[in-house]
Amino acid sequence: MLTILLGIISAGTIITILKKATTMSSFWVVVLGVLGFVTVQIIVALVLRFKMNKINGALQQVMLETQKTLERKQQMFIRQRNTNQTMLRMQLEAEQKKGIEAALEVIEQFRPLCLWNLMIKKQMTTMKMAFNYQMRNWQEVDKLLPGCTFLDPQTVCMKLARMYKNKDEGLDKYYKKGTRLLRKESLILPAATYSWILLKQDRKEDALRVLNNTLKKTESAILTQNRDAIVNNKLKQFSNAELAESWYVLALEEPKMQKVQQKVVYR
Repeated sequence: MLTILLGIISAGTIITILKKATTMSSFWVVVLGVLGFVTVQIIVALVLRFKMNKINGALQQVMLETQKTLERKQQMFIRQRNTNQTMLRMQLEAEQKKGIEAALEVIEQFRPLCLWNLMIKKQMTTMKMAFNYQMRNWQEVDKLLPGCTFLDPQTVCMKLARMYKNKDEGLDKYYKKGTRLLRKESLILPAATYSWILLKQDRKEDALRVLNNTLKKTESAILTQNRDAIVNNKLKQFSNAELAESWYVLALEEPKMQKVQQKVVYR
């Protein structure tokens, strides 16, 4: 990592110069060398933060513009009284894809910074994985997953979903590992996702245990309803639909298209 290397070089240079040019004691020479190292780390960190904030701002702007475009398309569809749901979905997906591709281009601006901080590379990889996931570019997602960090419920569930689709035998072990640092409300989406997977694997008792254990740590109407559905043997009532986009983005289920509302105009 260049930050540490530059700090070591700076500290070494300071120590060498002070030893040759002054009669300063070795203790103070070392102290000033360490201060030089720390100063370099602070300066580099501040520069990196500035550059990262600038890139993040550009990324947020791209996503904001994409969201506005999607909303505008949807409103236009309603005003035109067009009830072709398939056409609407295709147009929205096309616009979303354009926005995601633009976002991926912005993310590439992080690449030069990766040489200065290894965590930036992991953050960059995680963002790329999440955007590719939205485009359902599964080959790229599976390629990026090993280099990601999983610190939030959504990315944890993305990995759970891909492990399920790929029939990965480590899925159960990963659920425990992936949720170890999550607390309260952040446990809801992973528990809902994992219990859904367990039901698909005909492991009803395991799904019930997961829901019960999670409900001891946090309150959730969705998890409670799903638990009751299992207890009462009404598995068709098990549903994560109320989790909305957080659930459907995992591509384990497709949302039901809502009919376009048309306003009746009286003359």
